[in-house]
Amino acid sequence: MTSFPLYPKSKGKAKSSVKIAKNLFKESLKDWKDPLLALLDQRNTLSEEIGSSPVQRLMSRRTRGLVPTATTMLKPKVEENVRDKIKLWKQKAKH
Repeated sequence: MTSFPLYPKSKGKAKSSVKIAKNLFKESLKDWKDPLLALLDQRNTLSEEIGSSPVQRLMSRRTRGLVPTATTMLKPKVEENVRDKIKLWKQKAKH
């Protein structure tokens, strides 16, 4: 869906995700850590409302990071009813 570029409400999610990424990079550089590993950890973190991480929804499996992970968790597994969970989560937030 297209929207007017100067309409601030249409850019809310994009601004929020850019702000989160910038904060991750700033914090990791302040602690002398690799910013890409911080981004990897953010993508591997499960979202409480949906029950899966963004990487799991995209690739149907978890990715390897610095935190040790069981090999059974790295095998592909398609998450079911993700769209329904996201829709329910949005309805709860709207209410």
